[in-house]
Amino acid sequence: MDFAPHTERMFEKGSQEQRLQNLEESGGHAARLRLLGRMTSSFVLDTRQPLAVIVTDCGTAQRLLASGRDTTKQMEVLLSRIVECARWADEVIGFADRMIARRVSTLALVDINSLAKSAVQFSQCESFSRAVTLHLAHSPSRALALGDELQLLQVVVTLLVSTLQQQPARKAERHAVHLCIADIGDEIVLDIGTPLTSGNGKLEDQRKRTTKADSEVVMCRSIVEAHKGALEYGRGRSGVMFRMRLPRVSDRLERSHSQSEPPSLEDN
Repeated sequence: MDFAPHTERMFEKGSQEQRLQNLEESGGHAARLRLLGRMTSSFVLDTRQPLAVIVTDCGTAQRLLASGRDTTKQMEVLLSRIVECARWADEVIGFADRMIARRVSTLALVDINSLAKSAVQFSQCESFSRAVTLHLAHSPSRALALGDELQLLQVVVTLLVSTLQQQPARKAERHAVHLCIADIGDEIVLDIGTPLTSGNGKLEDQRKRTTKADSEVVMCRSIVEAHKGALEYGRGRSGVMFRMRLPRVSDRLERSHSQSEPPSLEDN
């Protein structure tokens, strides 16, 4: 059995993980801290609301228990809501903890559909505070990429927040921001933002338009490029649009990556 292909894959994986780790140490972690700073008010609201519901429901439950009546159904409803609120508060705090922590970059198979859903959830409170509706359209097929899951989540959340915070003022209509995922050939394409309604609608390489205020987006571009992808950018009267491209993991590569050990000589 030829071990050369497996050895080559392991070497390439180690090299890419080292590039991602260098990026993490040179600015990736600091960019996550800045992102959390921009979302502080949203995180406070996102934890305060479920905790307030828990306190209220616990008070109601105490009164029901003290009444001496059969309140089983009411208690089931209250307990279900308490568990749901506690789980959401825990997820929000866990997301912040992951963003804050220093860590070692690791390559793994990442489900982009699932990652995008998480990004929208964690950006939801930011959208509420700005009267913006978030629309998520998943890829109908499995959209798997090889990368560092937290870094890719950082990119998508950063681009969503950047888009939300750059929405133009509108008096008569509610804003809408879209996150659409498409599986096109050997690429996964994520469109994040508002469809452009001015100019030629063409998206450009982000570095051509970058200003000092776009430092977080610059880091996003570096992370995407370290994942062998690309980040494009466009701006119109309706807002901004980012297009993020990542290499799609083929079925063959998925099977290959899932094999952590080289093939046994007995398999020959």
